[in-house]
Amino acid sequence: LVSATFLTLRSLLGNAGFLLLFSGMCLVNAAFMYALVPETKGRTLEDMLRYFQTITGDLEHVATGSPRASADGDGDKVEL
Repeated sequence: LVSATFLTLRSLLGNAGFLLLFSGMCLVNAAFMYALVPETKGRTLEDMLRYFQTITGDLEHVATGSPRASADGDGDKVEL
């Protein structure tokens, strides 16, 4: 996005306006991240896995708390 619009926006807004535009976009992104992305500090990987399985509706694996099983080279199921 930046590389596709750089020259056009810089010529329309000038250097200062261009910088302010992208600074504003960064601030909006930071506010979005702060408001909607969950805090992970102090949580285990298993806790986060259960959290995201719950909010995405992947309830098949929430009861056991285990991630999806994947096949290894021998064809046996291995819990990750």
